[in-house]
Amino acid sequence: MRRLLVCSLVLIGFLEFSNVTKAQEAEDPFFLRGGATYEVVDNSTVHVLYDISLTNAGTDDYASSFTLKLDGVNPKNVASFSGRVEHETFVIPDELGGVSLKIVFSDAVVGEGETRRFTIEFDDTHLINRTGEVWEVSVPQFKDTNRYLTFTTKFIIPKVYGIPAYITPEPNQTFETENAREYAFEKDTLKATGAVIAFGEFQVYSFEISYRLENPVVTQSTVELALPPDTSLQRVFIEALDPKPVKMKADEDGNWIATYALSGRERMDIKVIGKAQVFLIPLARARPDKDYLIKMTQPNEYWEVDNPAIESIVSAFTDAEEIYNYVIELLNYDVERAKPNVIRKGAVKSLESPESAICMEFTDLFITLARAAGIPAREVNGYAYTDNPDLQPLSLVSDVLHAWPQYWSEERGAWIDVDPTWGHTTGGVDYFNQLDMRHVAFVIHGVSSTKPFPPGSYKLGPNPQKDVFISISKLPESRETVPEVTMQLHSTLPFRPIFAEVHIINPGPQALSADTLYVSYDDVPSTEVPLPPILPFEERSIRHQLPRGLFAQNTPENVSIFYKGQRIDQSTGKATAITRDITTILFLIFLFIGGVYLHVRHGDIFTKVRFSNKS
Repeated sequence: MRRLLVCSLVLIGFLEFSNVTKAQEAEDPFFLRGGATYEVVDNSTVHVLYDISLTNAGTDDYASSFTLKLDGVNPKNVASFSGRVEHETFVIPDELGGVSLKIVFSDAVVGEGETRRFTIEFDDTHLINRTGEVWEVSVPQFKDTNRYLTFTTKFIIPKVYGIPAYITPEPNQTFETENAREYAFEKDTLKATGAVIAFGEFQVYSFEISYRLENPVVTQSTVELALPPDTSLQRVFIEALDPKPVKMKADEDGNWIATYALSGRERMDIKVIGKAQVFLIPLARARPDKDYLIKMTQPNEYWEVDNPAIESIVSAFTDAEEIYNYVIELLNYDVERAKPNVIRKGAVKSLESPESAICMEFTDLFITLARAAGIPAREVNGYAYTDNPDLQPLSLVSDVLHAWPQYWSEERGAWIDVDPTWGHTTGGVDYFNQLDMRHVAFVIHGVSSTKPFPPGSYKLGPNPQKDVFISISKLPESRETVPEVTMQLHSTLPFRPIFAEVHIINPGPQALSADTLYVSYDDVPSTEVPLPPILPFEERSIRHQLPRGLFAQNTPENVSIFYKGQRIDQSTGKATAITRDITTILFLIFLFIGGVYLHVRHGDIFTKVRFSNKS
């Protein structure tokens, strides 16, 4: 998840005060107001400035010190001032990894309504972080809201970072200067969670996956496995696949299925190496057909759409966001269950024990309720990058992956990924209206809730090793896919049609997008053949019939095909076809005349013989 999961900074102010009459009466004899400014200085440092004012609530009360507690940071160059007067400052680490900044005031501000205003400032290198292609700047969750009358938190980001990819939560105000953009958050906005601003168009992950296959029977058999596919939020580059499959195809859910032929009792290890480019905004993809969307509302194993418990709940919901909010409020994440070979409960059983859920239950319940409400929904199983050790996918050690749901948005015409698990575990970060660039899809479960099996599931033996490795990376240097296109003409019999056999091989590393194969005769456009996406290492053949006519009078001299910027020309052999037709006709005529001649000739001899016999 985002850095919010790494360090949830908590601002807590502690006052040490002296008084004469009201110390025991007043719970807090001061009115607190303040603000914090987080200014990005460079790619490694954020300068933090707290501006705080203490107003005495009573006549005899005054503050002798103030302590600011920060969790998960390492402040450097700490200083505190009231105007030009510098206060003595102590940095006090605690046992839990946090730090307290204690400000000692050398003078006393006494009197009801009197105000002390001071600043605390420091530099921090934990608040800005580059992960691969993405920069993230984070500010703390503000839990101590009740003690402050007002508190405003500001980001100041230089314009050189560009337009943010996302900001969560939405700022209350946005300002723009000549060189920077400012984002302001009021205290209640950061009460439930901190804020994150991310910059970058995409993130890139490298993966190395092993699949361990076995044919348990004595005869040859085929085995299918699922490779990481393209989705609406990711583009996959397959850099190596060893050995190559005998067949590649996309299933109904869009999974990339590789087929291998194994002889009797054979074991085979498959290794795939590649990269996934993950986007924030959904890519344009073909709209699923109506029948498929209907299937995405049907019951399935673990998605008990027609169960009375589900039906009784879903009637209260009108859209997917209400279902999302219900799931994150009802279920509680159980870290102890996040382990290999955990039993999957499904939607109904997750309702029976909501206090012990992991990502599967959050996902299954959302999908089931969405389908019951008539909203097409399905599961994505894959990897989600986070630095939080409690929430890291066990794929880091045990190939246990993360699951999250998608729902179909008719308004946006796209599958929308959401993550109720992270929405719950981050204390309210909105993973419904905006996901992030930290989720890598390995398989999609729609038609089936369990198949195809994700990477990490193809293991052999009692002591299986780790098979899934993934890390932040960069785009491959070579990522252009140039299809191998060939054409052959087939026509061996006279008067029979001539066929152009077009063969396309995608050598990788990425899928060829849906496109049109154009056919022209003698440089005159003739036919357009729509082609769906062609997966890496997939082969596709297209058989096209050329016009013929008697004696090939309609056959063109040349046929040309155009696909993905390539042009292939080939002579149709029209003259040969004409010669073959004419020769065949002449041969048939010769046979006919010869037949007639033999018939007449043999008939005359027969007549003479018969006449002679009568004589």
